[in-house]
Amino acid sequence: MGERTAGKRLITRRGVLAGGVIGVAAAAAGIAYGVGGAGTPHTRPLPSPPTAAGTITGHTDFVLSVAFSPDGTLLASGSADTTVRLWNTRTLQPDGPGFGHNYWVRSVLFSPDGSTLVSAGEDRSIRLWDMRSRAPQGVKLLAHAGAVRTLALSADGTRLASGHEDKTVRLWDMHSRQQIGSPLDPRGKDLLDEDDSVVSLAFSPDGAQLATMMLFENKPVSLWNLRDLGVGRTDINVAGSSAGAVAYSPDGTLLAITCADNAVRLWNTRHNAFEDTALTGHEKGPDALAFSPDGRLLASGGYDKTVRLWDVAGRKPLGPPLTGHTGPVEAGAFSPDGMLLASGSEDKTVRLWKF
Repeated sequence: MGERTAGKRLITRRGVLAGGVIGVAAAAAGIAYGVGGAGTPHTRPLPSPPTAAGTITGHTDFVLSVAFSPDGTLLASGSADTTVRLWNTRTLQPDGPGFGHNYWVRSVLFSPDGSTLVSAGEDRSIRLWDMRSRAPQGVKLLAHAGAVRTLALSADGTRLASGHEDKTVRLWDMHSRQQIGSPLDPRGKDLLDEDDSVVSLAFSPDGAQLATMMLFENKPVSLWNLRDLGVGRTDINVAGSSAGAVAYSPDGTLLAITCADNAVRLWNTRHNAFEDTALTGHEKGPDALAFSPDGRLLASGGYDKTVRLWDVAGRKPLGPPLTGHTGPVEAGAFSPDGMLLASGSEDKTVRLWKF
């Protein structure tokens, strides 16, 4: 997670992994069931654990965010070296010049049609880049009293959510590039820590809800009803919830939440309750989460320098931890076809894993 101050983690990158990111898979007699283990079983076998497919070097500081383009040909990475860089996923070489911010880049993501790359960071700006011209797309979105910690984009690409150091969440119309309504305040009435900030966001697949996570321990994860922002908020009190990530499964039935006891817990959105089995194995701080595009795998990246894969239906690991990073794993993303997994780390590299 990077730096620490007064015993509290200073967040480097908190947020949902881009594009349906990191995943878990486990074989259950060669048959995988739908998310949560219910419904019609998939007939396609779960994949074997992935193998190392290469390492991308070039950043000079922490890699805090990664995202695949919708066609899977490009990988974007955002770094504490103030740049956004694009990589050819076949050659693992740079694909043109990078983009610049004035300070750490916390989050990068692509629009669903791949025409726009969105980046945000410590310079209090959200920037939109035209992927054809590789030039800024209109004006920067500036409305913040502090650094932008995390971004999330609705599945239809019409709404952008941004989480901030000023403890607010802002919604943006991607067509007009204007803020929607007033900022949301995820803090509880008695949760007024001056150093708190919003560190992770996730839209439900249908765009009806937004999940928000705050920085420090024992803060609730909030679920916002985007159809009724005036009163539509539910708090999930997670004992030991901590600066890390939240991520919805592709079918929206599960919300994965990192916890301070080094576990990942699954909230069942149909039953409004946690699943009985937590995903345990990280020795220190799971910080990044992502579901595979088909929802059968979940990946978690941790402060213990590993990436762990989980069989969502079986609630168990798929193979041993993926090792090789020499610093905490801050980001991850699955390719759209689910065949590649990218992990970004404080060791300044991006590693690719092939299924």
